[in-house]
Amino acid sequence: MISSVYSIGFLVAGLAVFSANPALAQPAVPATRSVTTYMYDAYQSGLNSHESIHTPDNVKSGFGLLFSCEIDGQAYAQPLYLSNVPVSGKTRNVVYVATCHDSVYAFDADAGGAPLWHVSFLSGDTITPVPNNVLRSGDITPEIGIVSTPVIDERTGTLYVVAKTKETGRPDGRTHYVQKLHALNVATGAEKFNGPKVIGDATFEQDKYDFNLEANPQTPSVAGTAKDAINGRVYFNALRNNQRCSLTLYRGVVYIAWSSHGDTTPYHGWLIGFDTTTLAPIPNQILCTTPDGEKSGIWQSGAGPSIDKEGNLYITTANTGNPHNANVKPGNVGESFLKFNMRAGLSVAAPGFDFFAPHDAQGLGNADSGVGSGGCLLFDVPGAKTPHLAAAGGKNGLIYVVNRDAMGHFDPQSDHHVQTLEPQGGNWVLSAPVFFNNSLYYCRSGDKLKCLPFKDGQFAAPTGIANGTNGRGGGPVISANGVKNGIVWLLDNGGPCSLLAYKTDDLAGGQGGSVEAIYKGRMPDGGIKFSHPIVINGKVYACSVNARANNVTAHLSVFGLLPGK
Repeated sequence: MISSVYSIGFLVAGLAVFSANPALAQPAVPATRSVTTYMYDAYQSGLNSHESIHTPDNVKSGFGLLFSCEIDGQAYAQPLYLSNVPVSGKTRNVVYVATCHDSVYAFDADAGGAPLWHVSFLSGDTITPVPNNVLRSGDITPEIGIVSTPVIDERTGTLYVVAKTKETGRPDGRTHYVQKLHALNVATGAEKFNGPKVIGDATFEQDKYDFNLEANPQTPSVAGTAKDAINGRVYFNALRNNQRCSLTLYRGVVYIAWSSHGDTTPYHGWLIGFDTTTLAPIPNQILCTTPDGEKSGIWQSGAGPSIDKEGNLYITTANTGNPHNANVKPGNVGESFLKFNMRAGLSVAAPGFDFFAPHDAQGLGNADSGVGSGGCLLFDVPGAKTPHLAAAGGKNGLIYVVNRDAMGHFDPQSDHHVQTLEPQGGNWVLSAPVFFNNSLYYCRSGDKLKCLPFKDGQFAAPTGIANGTNGRGGGPVISANGVKNGIVWLLDNGGPCSLLAYKTDDLAGGQGGSVEAIYKGRMPDGGIKFSHPIVINGKVYACSVNARANNVTAHLSVFGLLPGK
């Protein structure tokens, strides 16, 4: 069994969780040497509190770019990392990168060089990435293939990834837009479990969609009366739905969420759980957020569903009017924080379902300015009046802090939540915050990184503001050794891409003043929006790109302590 040779990470009821500070946040768990999911764990914590190599002093004095590895397209996906993987007869630390050119790469995480393996899901002129002009959107250019971050099951040595392709040359003569779930062997890249399996296959001719159901009867669907419903059912549309959110793994189920490409209708938000061994959708794990309406995508700037240690799943939805009033049918759940007990199923009628929607959600949805644009952080504060919290933000520039045990529902007169941060609004929130050592670290798109201490059950005014921005929405991550040697890492991806590092003590110990970076280093290419680095085992991994039609240069860059330091 492949996983037996790894330095096994942590699993709590099948759920990977980093411990930020045992006294203040999640339960203490053993150290890990792998990064198998987005933002480190299912809490979307953004925290590696077991980093014993990096300190603020050595990053400031002896840190830099070690090497770069060439890749073939935009890497909106976060890199993933496994230690002690047997590849071609040698045990290595491996970093994995997925691209919009429908490729997955495995590189030696310590030496770089040529890929250990490279898998392409393309075939000549007949299976290609989807050109962005087909989707009537310039949000992702110049092509759409793999957009989301894969997830790795360390126990079975399997990497799960969703690829989108344009396929021609079939006997019917039509152009098919297909999304498939692949399960790859982490050591070789070979397909596992008789994969890949088709999630959806759509054709579009003369303003009519065909979901090719005879060949693909497993296409996910729900009962509904939306405009694009067929005989009382709404079907997953592989052309219009954008698989932006990272994949999340929990107890033998891979959870995958979808939004839109540039709000081009018809589309719906979808959240679907797939069996890890059959790769088939699980009947009670299929959610359409607007079965009787439209829009309400789940995109979260690339963040995936968050899962707490009790087995509750959390997402945020966007892009539609508030569903929780008399004007819209109650099955539609846009502009909201949503909570599901996964054992009960992904249904608003199932036991354990809860939600929060801001009082002005109707107007926010109409203006495409509401919640759902940033990832949802889960964090625990034992001993606090409200110990189980969630925080996420929206295009209105606000960050909402919600009580996970009683989320507040919808009230058109006021918000029944814990707190709203940045009440003046402004720049969009296009990332998730990070909670470390009793403080919240976050930045809105194009804004400055801020540190807010948690006091008396709420967050107080910023103690420190970083002198530098995140460019186009990439959020922070933090490395630390327990609660010591905390470093905030950030990509300035607004133009030429740079890696920035700040000392958490400088941000947490200030009086609201400006804080200088302890490191700033250029990367080979330009920035990728919403992207962030990962920090693991003494190295920092991040991707950059210069993307133009027929001219893409892109790299995985690896930073660390320079030789002799």
